[in-house]
Amino acid sequence: MATNNSVNTSLAGQTGTGTFAGSTSPTITGIITDTVTFSTGTRDIKSSDGFTAFKILNGGGTSVNYAGIAGSATGIPPALQLAGTDADVGFQINLQGAGIFLVASTSSSPFNITSGTAYQHSSTFTFANTAANRTYTFPDATGTMLLTGQAISTVPSIAFSTTSGVIGTTTNDNAAAASVGELISSSVTESSTSLTTNTAANVTSISLTAGDWDVWGNVVFVGATTTLVQYTIGWISSTSATIPASNLFASKTYGSTGVAIYNALQDAYCVPSRRFSLSGTTTVYLTVQSGFTVSTSNRWWAIYARRRR
Repeated sequence: MATNNSVNTSLAGQTGTGTFAGSTSPTITGIITDTVTFSTGTRDIKSSDGFTAFKILNGGGTSVNYAGIAGSATGIPPALQLAGTDADVGFQINLQGAGIFLVASTSSSPFNITSGTAYQHSSTFTFANTAANRTYTFPDATGTMLLTGQAISTVPSIAFSTTSGVIGTTTNDNAAAASVGELISSSVTESSTSLTTNTAANVTSISLTAGDWDVWGNVVFVGATTTLVQYTIGWISSTSATIPASNLFASKTYGSTGVAIYNALQDAYCVPSRRFSLSGTTTVYLTVQSGFTVSTSNRWWAIYARRRR
């Protein structure tokens, strides 16, 4: 095969040396380093049937960033690579009209986002493998996306229907610590510790962590046959052994001479429930006071707290 310099010297613009490819369908081998430059406008890459499959557009102005497609080894997907003179080069997709951006795959997990300095963060979106369409609508508001099993610090709002809200547990289990519905309780049965007449005494207590709590309790006074009870009071408070305002305690009175309260005549009632909105761990007491003569008394007490939110 003759060289380009010695064949058909009438060809315009021939330069350089090399083997002349005398074929309508030559085979090009080796590494191609040439750059094809379009002087103006756009250029089409067409399919075998003559229709445009890909169009190279004019970037406008001075283009310094560009996209390329990189091949890959076995087991690694090829990549669309962004590069240029800018330190940070992103990628923009401009749709036309009401066109949609579609990612199609026969796998149920076609979408993965990897980020981080060493690509150490990976988020995979998995979709049900059913012959049905699903629509996910993002609200027109800022906030945190809800993820199953994740703690969410801020949620814009939760809209309930007129017939249902948050679905409760369907078995006899307990809410975990710090979860809504958590129950804390303490009870004392058949205590023989004597009360001092006309003196407040904490009979039991519970420790509540920060949060919004509803607290309630009950008291039972039982004395000996010789005990004459003049009055009993019970209440809940975060202040130790101090009678609160009258609307915060329950009481019974029996007159200055007193009444014997024992066995079937025990004095039992619920104390007023209270809300405690706490910023830190707090001790809440169940406290009683009684006026009596002659003898001592036994008693039963219980206090309960449920985390409201």
